[in-house]
Amino acid sequence: MQGYIAIVERRSADHFEVVFPDLDGCRCRGRSVNDALYRGQRAVRRHLRQMRHRGMRPPPPRPSCEMFDEAQRRRAVAAMCVNAQP
Repeated sequence: MQGYIAIVERRSADHFEVVFPDLDGCRCRGRSVNDALYRGQRAVRRHLRQMRHRGMRPPPPRPSCEMFDEAQRRRAVAAMCVNAQP
């Protein structure tokens, strides 16, 4: 599946943040890992839509092996591929 890797980081006992390293500024928060990933799916689609609206071309997703290495460095609690298709 072609998509962007979402990296989930624990910020507190009930606060998780999702970042998309390939998409500068695309991030969101949730109260659980599942909530954060659900919100992340919407956030990445909205971010890409805004980029296209501004005439910007979205960057291609990096290979998952590179992104999972980054997730390990960040001590993420989860990382998954988010399909950018609506």
